[in-house]
Amino acid sequence: MKKFKFISLALLLAFALMGAAFAAWSDTLTGNATLETGELDASIAAGTVSDNETTLDVASVTATSSADGNSITITIDNAYPGYEASIPFTVTNDGTIPADISDITYTGVSGALTVTDNFNAVDNLNVGDTASGTITVKVNDEANNATQNQTYRFTATINVSQFNK
Repeated sequence: MKKFKFISLALLLAFALMGAAFAAWSDTLTGNATLETGELDASIAAGTVSDNETTLDVASVTATSSADGNSITITIDNAYPGYEASIPFTVTNDGTIPADISDITYTGVSGALTVTDNFNAVDNLNVGDTASGTITVKVNDEANNATQNQTYRFTATINVSQFNK
């Protein structure tokens, strides 16, 4: 029995010494971290519009940027078959992170119009950088007299997503 008490006491003392040694060699660290997220924001702005009228100057075209800068509304008045207008534009990365500009979509385009652009998708448009292109609008040659005295209005919208590596 004495031997059992002695072994128990020795084990108890050994565990106590191990606990003291562990406590002396360990420490608790506390840290604080701050994470800020970026803002994805790009805008499109129209430049000076032009058209193919050289002799007659009967049609007109205007391009107006939306208040949020995400789209341009293009309005054509008094156009005729064969009338063509060019709307230069600039896309700017106004955010705090790089952006991908995939394309431009058009809504509200009349069947009497053909709308094209020369904008190529931009991967990794850095903060503050710009990309440009031109929207071309043509009143189709097949358009009939019903296109006279018409106002055509449609919207060009940029499609933006965050740049991911």
